[in-house]
Amino acid sequence: MSTLHRSGARRSSLGHFEQLESREMLSAHALGAAVMPAASFLNSVDSHLVHDAQVIARNLTARVANLPAQVPNLSSEFANISSELANLSSDLANLSSEFAQFGNHLAFGNQTHFTATLSDPSNAAATGTISYQTGLVQGATQTTLAVNVNGATANSTLNVNVGGTTVGTLTTDANGAGSLVLSSNPTGTEQALPTNFPTSIAGGTTVSVGTLSGTLATQFNNSHGLLHQNLTANLTDSTNTSATGTIAYHTSLVHGVPQTTFSANVTGAAANSTVDVVVGSTTVGTITTDATGAGSLMFSSNPTGAQLALPTNFPTSIAAGTTVSVGSSSGTLTSTGYSAFHHIWHRH
Repeated sequence: MSTLHRSGARRSSLGHFEQLESREMLSAHALGAAVMPAASFLNSVDSHLVHDAQVIARNLTARVANLPAQVPNLSSEFANISSELANLSSDLANLSSEFAQFGNHLAFGNQTHFTATLSDPSNAAATGTISYQTGLVQGATQTTLAVNVNGATANSTLNVNVGGTTVGTLTTDANGAGSLVLSSNPTGTEQALPTNFPTSIAGGTTVSVGTLSGTLATQFNNSHGLLHQNLTANLTDSTNTSATGTIAYHTSLVHGVPQTTFSANVTGAAANSTVDVVVGSTTVGTITTDATGAGSLMFSSNPTGAQLALPTNFPTSIAAGTTVSVGSSSGTLTSTGYSAFHHIWHRH
């Protein structure tokens, strides 16, 4: 049995004192050699963790301190975003409305609409109107002719003529008033188009009801700024097969104001010459060709750049079927419809 003395020595069972090993000596043993490096490593890790925690705390403190300064900027950004979203919502609503209008007009396709005011030189009290419309309605061609008279011969039956063809009759009442509607798809009191109904009705066609008469002219469609007339012609010359040309005629409403453009182009015509441009039977201008026989001309009711102003004698009843010519090259205007997008992409 041994006991520990205060001096750090140990007394053995035989009564002898033995000196205890110091910490340094203990580290030399295998157990000490394993324990001491582990303790040192743990102390190092602990030191790094404390340092990293301090860095994170400082960064968080700095960021929190900057938040009050950033809040006004964020509020401004959110206000801007809110305003942009409101504007976008308004634009989408307008676009949706205009596409709905566009869809409605697509259903009616390419429309031709002529009207005439009727009068009777021998009876100033007699008046009347004739309206002719033809075009695509939901993919099918439909044609209507509506006739109305007032103050004509009372209680009488009057012939309705279109371009020299009698297409029907109208019976007046005691006041000399009467009406007639012919349709390719009649409903109600409408009557079917007769088999002899003209197929080449155009601006300038004469119409009459009894002794009242008038001339059909283009009727603008003044809703939504859509192009009403879009006519083109390919020109050929029977005496010169190399001569070709085109003529394009457009009438439109731009912000409620009628506008007209007319363009003529030729190639392979007589070189270095001046040739007449004729619409119907009216000479509206001239084109001077170059050395290759090419030349062009453009009129406009609102001329810009190289465009010329419409001449005062420019026809007002141009329609499909109107003959046109440039020099010895000629053709006939045909309808190519209207462009509904003219209004949508020019609304601003």
